Amino acid sequence: MEKIPQKILSVAIFIIIILLSLQPIKNYDIWWHLKTGEIIYQSWDIPDKDIFSYTKAGEPWTNHEWLSQVIFYITYKLFGFYGPIILKTFVLMLSFFIIYKRNQLFLNGYFNVFSIAVIVMISHVSWLSRPLIFIFLFIPLTIYLLDLYILRDKKTLWSMPLIMIIWVNLHGSFILGLLLLFLYTLNALVHDRKKGIYLSKILVVSIAATLINPNTYEILLYPLQYATESVHAKYILEWQSPNFHTFSAFEGVLLLSIIVLAFSKGVNALDMVLILLFTHLGLFAIRNTAIYALVVVPIIFKYAQLLVEQRISSLNLPQPALRTFSLSFSIAFLLIGTTLFGYNFYVNSLEYLEDSPVVYDKFPKNATEYLLQNKEVLSKYNMFNNYGWGGYLIWSLYPTYKVFVDGRADLYGDFIEEYYKVKSLKPEAPEILKKYNISLILIHKDTALDLYLNESTSWRRIYVDNVSVIYLRDR
Repeated sequence: MEKIPQKILSVAIFIIIILLSLQPIKNYDIWWHLKTGEIIYQSWDIPDKDIFSYTKAGEPWTNHEWLSQVIFYITYKLFGFYGPIILKTFVLMLSFFIIYKRNQLFLNGYFNVFSIAVIVMISHVSWLSRPLIFIFLFIPLTIYLLDLYILRDKKTLWSMPLIMIIWVNLHGSFILGLLLLFLYTLNALVHDRKKGIYLSKILVVSIAATLINPNTYEILLYPLQYATESVHAKYILEWQSPNFHTFSAFEGVLLLSIIVLAFSKGVNALDMVLILLFTHLGLFAIRNTAIYALVVVPIIFKYAQLLVEQRISSLNLPQPALRTFSLSFSIAFLLIGTTLFGYNFYVNSLEYLEDSPVVYDKFPKNATEYLLQNKEVLSKYNMFNNYGWGGYLIWSLYPTYKVFVDGRADLYGDFIEEYYKVKSLKPEAPEILKKYNISLILIHKDTALDLYLNESTSWRRIYVDNVSVIYLRDR
Protein backbone atom coordinates (compact mmCIF):
# COMPACT_ATOMS: atom_id res chain seq x y z
CA MET A 1 0.00 0.00 0.00
CA GLU A 2 2.82 2.41 0.85
CA LYS A 3 4.37 2.00 -2.62
CA ILE A 4 1.16 2.71 -4.53
CA PRO A 5 1.63 6.54 -4.51
CA GLN A 6 5.21 6.08 -5.71
CA LYS A 7 4.05 3.87 -8.58
CA ILE A 8 1.37 6.41 -9.51
CA LEU A 9 4.01 9.16 -9.65
CA SER A 10 6.29 6.93 -11.73
CA VAL A 11 3.53 6.25 -14.24
CA ALA A 12 2.72 9.96 -14.44
CA ILE A 13 6.29 11.07 -15.07
CA PHE A 14 6.86 8.46 -17.78
CA ILE A 15 3.63 9.47 -19.53
CA ILE A 16 4.91 13.06 -19.48
CA ILE A 17 8.27 11.92 -20.90
CA ILE A 18 6.49 10.18 -23.78
CA LEU A 19 4.33 13.25 -24.52
CA LEU A 20 7.37 15.54 -24.50
CA SER A 21 9.29 13.13 -26.72
CA LEU A 22 6.65 12.93 -29.43
CA GLN A 23 7.40 16.37 -30.83
CA PRO A 24 7.54 17.03 -34.59
CA ILE A 25 10.87 17.71 -36.26
CA LYS A 26 11.81 21.37 -36.12
CA ASN A 27 15.57 21.37 -35.47
CA TYR A 28 17.94 22.41 -38.21
CA ASP A 29 20.75 19.87 -37.89
CA ILE A 30 18.82 16.64 -38.48
CA TRP A 31 18.83 17.26 -42.24
CA TRP A 32 22.55 17.13 -42.99
CA HIS A 33 22.82 14.18 -40.62
CA LEU A 34 20.16 12.35 -42.65
CA LYS A 35 21.87 13.15 -45.95
CA THR A 36 25.25 12.00 -44.63
CA GLY A 37 23.63 8.83 -43.28
CA GLU A 38 22.09 8.22 -46.70
CA ILE A 39 25.47 8.60 -48.42
CA ILE A 40 27.19 6.24 -45.95
CA TYR A 41 24.34 3.71 -46.19
CA GLN A 42 24.44 3.68 -49.99
CA SER A 43 28.20 3.89 -50.56
CA TRP A 44 29.59 2.17 -47.43
CA ASP A 45 32.05 5.03 -47.27
CA ILE A 46 32.33 7.64 -44.51
CA PRO A 47 33.10 11.14 -45.90
CA ASP A 48 36.27 12.59 -44.38
CA LYS A 49 36.26 15.73 -46.52
CA ASP A 50 33.56 18.31 -47.10
CA ILE A 51 31.27 17.43 -49.99
CA PHE A 52 28.27 19.65 -49.23
CA SER A 53 29.57 23.23 -49.53
CA TYR A 54 31.52 25.14 -52.15
CA THR A 55 33.21 27.36 -49.54
CA LYS A 56 34.93 24.46 -47.72
CA ALA A 57 34.87 21.86 -50.49
CA GLY A 58 37.52 19.19 -50.06
CA GLU A 59 38.67 20.37 -46.63
CA PRO A 60 39.10 17.75 -43.85
CA TRP A 61 35.91 17.01 -41.97
CA THR A 62 35.92 15.01 -38.74
CA ASN A 63 32.57 13.26 -38.99
CA HIS A 64 32.49 11.78 -35.49
CA GLU A 65 28.74 11.07 -35.59
CA TRP A 66 28.67 8.75 -38.61
CA LEU A 67 27.01 5.82 -36.81
CA SER A 68 24.23 8.08 -35.46
CA GLN A 69 23.66 9.36 -38.98
CA VAL A 70 23.30 5.85 -40.38
CA ILE A 71 20.87 4.88 -37.59
CA PHE A 72 18.77 8.01 -38.11
CA TYR A 73 18.71 7.41 -41.87
CA ILE A 74 17.65 3.77 -41.45
CA THR A 75 14.74 4.84 -39.22
CA TYR A 76 13.80 7.41 -41.89
CA LYS A 77 14.02 4.75 -44.60
CA LEU A 78 11.72 2.46 -42.59
CA PHE A 79 9.17 4.96 -41.23
CA GLY A 80 9.69 8.22 -43.13
CA PHE A 81 10.14 11.32 -40.98
CA TYR A 82 8.29 9.58 -38.16
CA GLY A 83 11.37 7.34 -37.87
CA PRO A 84 13.69 9.86 -36.19
CA ILE A 85 10.89 10.81 -33.77
CA ILE A 86 10.29 7.15 -32.88
CA LEU A 87 14.04 6.63 -32.38
CA LYS A 88 14.31 9.69 -30.15
CA THR A 89 11.35 8.57 -28.04
CA PHE A 90 12.76 5.05 -27.66
CA VAL A 91 16.19 6.36 -26.63
CA LEU A 92 14.67 8.72 -24.06
CA MET A 93 12.38 6.07 -22.55
CA LEU A 94 15.31 3.66 -22.21
CA SER A 95 17.47 6.47 -20.83
CA PHE A 96 15.02 7.46 -18.10
CA PHE A 97 14.43 3.84 -17.20
CA ILE A 98 18.18 3.52 -16.60
CA ILE A 99 18.15 6.77 -14.59
CA TYR A 100 15.23 5.42 -12.53
CA LYS A 101 17.08 2.15 -11.83
CA ARG A 102 20.30 3.96 -10.95
CA ASN A 103 18.48 6.32 -8.60
CA GLN A 104 17.02 3.34 -6.76
CA LEU A 105 20.51 2.63 -5.44
CA PHE A 106 20.23 5.61 -3.06
CA LEU A 107 16.85 7.36 -3.50
CA ASN A 108 13.41 6.32 -2.27
CA GLY A 109 10.44 6.31 -4.63
CA TYR A 110 9.37 9.91 -4.13
CA PHE A 111 12.80 11.49 -4.44
CA ASN A 112 13.56 9.23 -7.39
CA VAL A 113 10.51 10.45 -9.31
CA PHE A 114 11.02 14.10 -8.31
CA SER A 115 14.66 13.99 -9.40
CA ILE A 116 13.58 12.61 -12.78
CA ALA A 117 10.95 15.37 -13.04
CA VAL A 118 13.66 17.98 -12.47
CA ILE A 119 15.94 16.33 -15.03
CA VAL A 120 13.06 16.48 -17.51
CA MET A 121 12.41 20.17 -16.78
CA ILE A 122 16.06 21.10 -17.32
CA SER A 123 16.85 18.88 -20.28
CA HIS A 124 13.74 18.59 -22.43
CA VAL A 125 14.81 21.52 -24.64
CA SER A 126 17.62 19.23 -25.84
CA TRP A 127 15.27 16.38 -26.76
CA LEU A 128 15.84 16.75 -30.49
CA SER A 129 16.21 14.24 -33.30
CA ARG A 130 19.98 14.57 -33.63
CA PRO A 131 23.04 12.59 -32.44
CA LEU A 132 23.20 14.60 -29.20
CA ILE A 133 20.20 12.57 -28.00
CA PHE A 134 22.51 9.63 -27.26
CA ILE A 135 24.07 11.45 -24.30
CA PHE A 136 20.80 10.73 -22.47
CA LEU A 137 21.48 7.03 -22.87
CA PHE A 138 25.22 6.63 -22.40
CA ILE A 139 25.97 9.05 -19.53
CA PRO A 140 23.35 7.50 -17.18
CA LEU A 141 24.37 4.00 -18.30
CA THR A 142 28.02 4.69 -17.50
CA ILE A 143 27.21 6.10 -14.07
CA TYR A 144 24.81 3.22 -13.34
CA LEU A 145 27.43 0.58 -14.15
CA LEU A 146 30.04 2.41 -12.07
CA ASP A 147 27.70 2.75 -9.09
CA LEU A 148 26.67 -0.91 -9.33
CA TYR A 149 30.32 -1.87 -8.98
CA ILE A 150 31.21 0.62 -6.25
CA LEU A 151 28.06 0.15 -4.14
CA ARG A 152 27.12 -3.48 -4.81
CA ASP A 153 30.32 -5.00 -6.21
CA LYS A 154 28.56 -6.08 -9.42
CA LYS A 155 31.23 -6.49 -12.09
CA THR A 156 29.12 -5.42 -15.05
CA LEU A 157 31.82 -2.90 -16.00
CA TRP A 158 33.37 -5.45 -18.35
CA SER A 159 30.86 -4.09 -20.88
CA MET A 160 32.27 -0.53 -20.75
CA PRO A 161 34.87 -1.04 -23.54
CA LEU A 162 32.11 -2.39 -25.80
CA ILE A 163 29.92 0.59 -24.88
CA MET A 164 32.77 2.98 -25.66
CA ILE A 165 33.25 1.46 -29.14
CA ILE A 166 29.62 2.27 -29.92
CA TRP A 167 29.62 5.64 -28.14
CA VAL A 168 32.76 7.00 -29.84
CA ASN A 169 31.15 6.42 -33.24
CA LEU A 170 27.81 7.91 -32.22
CA HIS A 171 28.82 11.25 -30.68
CA GLY A 172 31.77 13.22 -29.35
CA SER A 173 30.36 13.12 -25.81
CA PHE A 174 32.17 9.78 -25.39
CA ILE A 175 34.93 11.86 -23.77
CA LEU A 176 32.61 12.41 -20.79
CA GLY A 177 32.36 8.65 -20.38
CA LEU A 178 36.13 8.43 -20.11
CA LEU A 179 36.12 11.37 -17.70
CA LEU A 180 33.57 9.67 -15.43
CA LEU A 181 35.60 6.45 -15.51
CA PHE A 182 38.74 8.39 -14.60
CA LEU A 183 37.12 10.19 -11.66
CA TYR A 184 35.58 7.01 -10.24
CA THR A 185 38.94 5.24 -10.66
CA LEU A 186 40.83 8.00 -8.89
CA ASN A 187 38.34 7.99 -6.02
CA ALA A 188 38.51 4.20 -5.71
CA LEU A 189 42.31 4.17 -5.66
CA VAL A 190 42.16 6.47 -2.63
CA HIS A 191 39.48 4.55 -0.71
CA ASP A 192 39.62 0.95 -1.96
CA ARG A 193 42.82 -0.12 -3.71
CA LYS A 194 41.40 -3.41 -5.00
CA LYS A 195 38.46 -1.71 -6.71
CA GLY A 196 40.74 1.07 -7.90
CA ILE A 197 43.02 -1.40 -9.68
CA TYR A 198 40.05 -3.09 -11.33
CA LEU A 199 38.66 0.27 -12.49
CA SER A 200 42.12 1.25 -13.78
CA LYS A 201 42.13 -1.80 -16.04
CA ILE A 202 38.64 -0.98 -17.30
CA LEU A 203 39.72 2.62 -17.96
CA VAL A 204 42.81 1.61 -19.96
CA VAL A 205 40.86 -0.88 -22.08
CA SER A 206 38.05 1.67 -22.59
CA ILE A 207 40.52 4.30 -23.82
CA ALA A 208 41.94 1.74 -26.23
CA ALA A 209 38.40 0.90 -27.36
CA THR A 210 37.73 4.51 -28.36
CA LEU A 211 40.49 4.20 -30.97
CA ILE A 212 38.19 1.91 -32.97
CA ASN A 213 36.74 4.67 -35.12
CA PRO A 214 37.48 6.18 -38.56
CA ASN A 215 39.61 8.96 -37.00
CA THR A 216 41.56 6.65 -34.61
CA TYR A 217 43.60 8.55 -31.98
CA GLU A 218 42.72 12.00 -33.34
CA ILE A 219 39.16 11.63 -31.99
CA LEU A 220 40.45 11.94 -28.41
CA LEU A 221 41.36 15.60 -28.91
CA TYR A 222 38.47 16.51 -31.20
CA PRO A 223 35.78 17.19 -28.51
CA LEU A 224 38.12 19.57 -26.66
CA GLN A 225 39.07 21.43 -29.84
CA TYR A 226 35.42 21.77 -30.85
CA ALA A 227 34.22 22.94 -27.42
CA THR A 228 36.91 25.64 -27.16
CA GLU A 229 36.19 27.29 -30.54
CA SER A 230 35.44 30.91 -29.57
CA VAL A 231 33.28 31.52 -32.64
CA HIS A 232 30.75 28.95 -31.37
CA ALA A 233 30.00 30.86 -28.18
CA LYS A 234 29.83 34.13 -30.10
CA TYR A 235 27.24 33.16 -32.70
CA ILE A 236 25.64 29.79 -31.88
CA LEU A 237 22.93 29.96 -29.22
CA GLU A 238 23.39 26.49 -27.73
CA TRP A 239 27.09 27.21 -27.13
CA GLN A 240 26.36 30.43 -25.24
CA SER A 241 26.04 30.54 -21.45
CA PRO A 242 22.54 30.19 -19.92
CA ASN A 243 20.48 33.35 -19.49
CA PHE A 244 19.59 33.97 -15.83
CA HIS A 245 17.34 36.97 -16.47
CA THR A 246 14.40 34.56 -16.58
CA PHE A 247 14.07 31.98 -13.83
CA SER A 248 14.54 28.38 -15.01
CA ALA A 249 14.68 24.87 -13.56
CA PHE A 250 18.45 24.97 -14.07
CA GLU A 251 18.78 28.07 -11.89
CA GLY A 252 16.44 26.51 -9.33
CA VAL A 253 18.64 23.44 -8.97
CA LEU A 254 21.75 25.61 -8.71
CA LEU A 255 20.18 27.46 -5.77
CA LEU A 256 18.91 24.21 -4.26
CA SER A 257 22.38 22.68 -4.48
CA ILE A 258 23.85 25.58 -2.50
CA ILE A 259 21.24 25.14 0.26
CA VAL A 260 21.53 21.35 0.36
CA LEU A 261 25.33 21.30 0.42
CA ALA A 262 25.42 24.04 3.06
CA PHE A 263 23.37 21.91 5.48
CA SER A 264 24.75 18.50 4.55
CA LYS A 265 27.49 16.85 6.56
CA GLY A 266 30.14 14.55 5.16
CA VAL A 267 29.62 15.19 1.44
CA ASN A 268 31.43 12.54 -0.57
CA ALA A 269 34.58 13.87 -2.28
CA LEU A 270 33.63 12.25 -5.60
CA ASP A 271 30.16 13.77 -5.43
CA MET A 272 31.64 17.20 -4.79
CA VAL A 273 34.02 16.91 -7.75
CA LEU A 274 31.18 15.80 -10.03
CA ILE A 275 28.97 18.67 -8.85
CA LEU A 276 31.69 21.29 -9.39
CA LEU A 277 32.88 19.95 -12.73
CA PHE A 278 29.47 19.44 -14.34
CA THR A 279 28.10 22.67 -12.89
CA HIS A 280 30.95 24.42 -14.69
CA LEU A 281 29.96 22.66 -17.92
CA GLY A 282 26.34 23.69 -17.43
CA LEU A 283 27.32 27.32 -16.89
CA PHE A 284 29.67 27.20 -19.87
CA ALA A 285 27.05 26.39 -22.52
CA ILE A 286 23.28 25.94 -22.75
CA ARG A 287 23.66 22.57 -24.46
CA ASN A 288 25.56 21.29 -21.41
CA THR A 289 22.68 21.94 -19.01
CA ALA A 290 21.22 18.57 -20.04
CA ILE A 291 24.52 16.89 -19.13
CA TYR A 292 24.50 18.79 -15.83
CA ALA A 293 21.00 17.49 -15.10
CA LEU A 294 21.91 13.88 -15.85
CA VAL A 295 24.95 13.90 -13.54
CA VAL A 296 24.30 16.46 -10.80
CA VAL A 297 20.55 16.36 -10.10
CA PRO A 298 20.53 12.80 -8.67
CA ILE A 299 23.46 13.70 -6.41
CA ILE A 300 21.72 16.81 -5.06
CA PHE A 301 18.54 14.84 -4.41
CA LYS A 302 20.53 12.18 -2.56
CA TYR A 303 21.65 14.75 0.01
CA ALA A 304 18.28 16.54 -0.03
CA GLN A 305 16.58 13.25 0.85
CA LEU A 306 18.82 12.79 3.89
CA LEU A 307 18.00 16.29 5.12
CA VAL A 308 14.24 15.87 4.59
CA GLU A 309 14.17 12.46 6.27
CA GLN A 310 16.01 13.86 9.28
CA ARG A 311 13.54 16.75 9.50
CA ILE A 312 10.43 14.52 9.19
CA SER A 313 11.69 12.08 11.83
CA SER A 314 12.27 14.98 14.22
CA LEU A 315 8.65 16.17 13.79
CA ASN A 316 7.16 12.78 14.76
CA LEU A 317 4.32 13.15 12.23
CA PRO A 318 1.63 10.40 12.34
CA GLN A 319 2.27 7.77 9.64
CA PRO A 320 -1.42 7.41 8.53
CA ALA A 321 -1.55 11.13 7.83
CA LEU A 322 1.68 10.97 5.83
CA ARG A 323 0.38 8.03 3.76
CA THR A 324 -2.92 9.81 3.05
CA PHE A 325 -1.10 12.96 1.99
CA SER A 326 1.29 10.96 -0.23
CA LEU A 327 -1.54 9.14 -1.97
CA SER A 328 -3.57 12.33 -2.51
CA PHE A 329 -0.57 14.25 -3.81
CA SER A 330 0.39 11.42 -6.19
CA ILE A 331 -3.10 11.11 -7.67
CA ALA A 332 -3.32 14.90 -8.09
CA PHE A 333 0.08 14.95 -9.81
CA LEU A 334 -1.01 12.15 -12.14
CA LEU A 335 -4.30 13.83 -13.08
CA ILE A 336 -3.14 17.45 -13.29
CA GLY A 337 0.33 16.81 -14.71
CA THR A 338 -0.65 14.37 -17.43
CA THR A 339 -3.72 16.46 -18.33
CA LEU A 340 -1.66 19.63 -18.77
CA PHE A 341 1.07 17.95 -20.77
CA GLY A 342 -1.50 15.96 -22.72
CA TYR A 343 -3.33 19.16 -23.68
CA ASN A 344 -0.06 20.82 -24.64
CA PHE A 345 0.81 17.77 -26.77
CA TYR A 346 -2.59 17.88 -28.46
CA VAL A 347 -2.40 21.61 -29.24
CA ASN A 348 1.27 21.95 -30.21
CA SER A 349 2.28 18.56 -31.58
CA LEU A 350 -0.59 16.28 -32.54
CA GLU A 351 -1.85 18.59 -35.30
CA TYR A 352 1.59 18.45 -36.91
CA LEU A 353 2.12 14.72 -36.36
CA GLU A 354 -1.26 13.91 -37.91
CA ASP A 355 -0.52 16.01 -40.98
CA SER A 356 3.27 15.87 -41.17
CA PRO A 357 6.02 14.95 -38.69
CA VAL A 358 7.96 18.02 -39.82
CA VAL A 359 7.19 21.66 -38.96
CA TYR A 360 7.81 22.89 -42.49
CA ASP A 361 7.06 26.49 -41.50
CA LYS A 362 10.62 26.59 -40.17
CA PHE A 363 12.20 25.48 -43.47
CA PRO A 364 12.29 26.80 -47.06
CA LYS A 365 10.42 23.77 -48.48
CA ASN A 366 8.71 25.58 -51.35
CA ALA A 367 11.83 27.57 -52.19
CA THR A 368 13.90 24.40 -52.58
CA GLU A 369 11.24 22.98 -54.90
CA TYR A 370 11.50 26.16 -56.99
CA LEU A 371 15.29 25.81 -57.15
CA LEU A 372 15.00 22.20 -58.31
CA GLN A 373 12.41 23.13 -60.93
CA ASN A 374 14.82 25.77 -62.30
CA LYS A 375 18.08 23.89 -61.74
CA GLU A 376 19.15 24.11 -65.40
CA VAL A 377 19.44 27.89 -65.05
CA LEU A 378 20.16 28.47 -61.36
CA SER A 379 22.38 25.57 -60.25
CA LYS A 380 25.41 27.07 -62.01
CA TYR A 381 25.45 29.99 -59.54
CA ASN A 382 27.10 30.06 -56.10
CA MET A 383 24.37 30.39 -53.48
CA PHE A 384 24.38 32.30 -50.19
CA ASN A 385 22.02 30.83 -47.59
CA ASN A 386 20.98 31.15 -43.95
CA TYR A 387 23.19 29.20 -41.52
CA GLY A 388 20.24 27.38 -39.97
CA TRP A 389 18.81 26.37 -43.34
CA GLY A 390 22.06 24.91 -44.63
CA GLY A 391 21.25 21.42 -43.39
CA TYR A 392 17.79 21.41 -44.97
CA LEU A 393 19.28 22.63 -48.27
CA ILE A 394 21.82 19.80 -48.16
CA TRP A 395 19.00 17.30 -47.66
CA SER A 396 16.79 18.80 -50.37
CA LEU A 397 19.25 20.04 -52.99
CA TYR A 398 22.52 18.07 -52.81
CA PRO A 399 24.28 17.34 -55.15
CA THR A 400 22.53 19.72 -57.57
CA TYR A 401 23.34 22.74 -55.38
CA LYS A 402 26.04 23.21 -52.77
CA VAL A 403 25.63 25.46 -49.75
CA PHE A 404 27.52 28.50 -48.51
CA VAL A 405 27.33 27.39 -44.87
CA ASP A 406 25.46 24.89 -42.71
CA GLY A 407 25.29 23.61 -39.12
CA ARG A 408 28.72 21.94 -39.11
CA ALA A 409 30.31 24.71 -37.07
CA ASP A 410 33.40 22.59 -36.41
CA LEU A 411 34.12 22.52 -40.14
CA TYR A 412 33.57 26.22 -40.81
CA GLY A 413 35.29 27.68 -37.74
CA ASP A 414 36.11 31.37 -38.12
CA PHE A 415 34.53 31.38 -41.58
CA ILE A 416 31.21 31.82 -39.77
CA GLU A 417 32.35 35.39 -39.06
CA GLU A 418 32.10 36.11 -42.80
CA TYR A 419 28.61 34.65 -42.94
CA TYR A 420 27.40 36.90 -40.11
CA LYS A 421 29.00 39.97 -41.69
CA VAL A 422 26.83 39.41 -44.75
CA LYS A 423 23.72 38.53 -42.75
CA SER A 424 24.01 41.62 -40.55
CA LEU A 425 24.94 43.92 -43.44
CA LYS A 426 28.40 44.87 -42.21
CA PRO A 427 30.45 47.14 -44.50
CA GLU A 428 32.44 44.08 -45.64
CA ALA A 429 29.31 42.31 -46.94
CA PRO A 430 29.60 43.33 -50.64
CA GLU A 431 33.25 42.27 -50.73
CA ILE A 432 32.43 38.89 -49.20
CA LEU A 433 29.69 38.28 -51.76
CA LYS A 434 32.17 39.19 -54.47
CA LYS A 435 34.94 37.08 -52.92
CA TYR A 436 32.85 33.91 -53.20
CA ASN A 437 31.30 34.88 -56.53
CA ILE A 438 27.77 34.72 -55.11
CA SER A 439 24.96 35.32 -57.58
CA LEU A 440 22.09 33.51 -55.84
CA ILE A 441 20.75 34.26 -52.35
CA LEU A 442 18.18 32.25 -50.37
CA ILE A 443 17.26 33.81 -47.02
CA HIS A 444 14.41 34.45 -44.56
CA LYS A 445 11.73 36.83 -45.76
CA ASP A 446 11.48 40.30 -44.17
CA THR A 447 14.97 40.34 -42.68
CA ALA A 448 17.31 43.32 -42.93
CA LEU A 449 19.22 41.59 -45.72
CA ASP A 450 15.98 40.95 -47.62
CA LEU A 451 14.98 44.60 -47.37
CA TYR A 452 18.43 45.72 -48.50
CA LEU A 453 18.53 43.41 -51.52
CA ASN A 454 14.98 44.36 -52.52
CA GLU A 455 16.07 48.02 -52.73
CA SER A 456 19.31 47.22 -54.52
CA THR A 457 19.61 47.68 -58.28
CA SER A 458 22.15 44.84 -58.42
CA TRP A 459 19.78 42.15 -57.24
CA ARG A 460 16.43 40.91 -58.51
CA ARG A 461 13.85 39.04 -56.44
CA ILE A 462 12.88 35.91 -58.37
CA TYR A 463 10.91 34.02 -55.72
CA VAL A 464 9.06 34.80 -52.48
CA ASP A 465 6.69 32.96 -50.14
CA ASN A 466 5.66 33.32 -46.49
CA VAL A 467 8.95 31.89 -45.24
CA SER A 468 11.73 32.59 -47.72
CA VAL A 469 12.90 34.75 -50.57
CA ILE A 470 15.36 34.17 -53.42
CA TYR A 471 17.45 36.82 -55.16
CA LEU A 472 19.47 36.62 -58.37
CA ARG A 473 22.26 39.03 -59.18
CA ASP A 474 21.55 41.14 -62.26
CA ARG A 475 24.41 40.80 -64.71
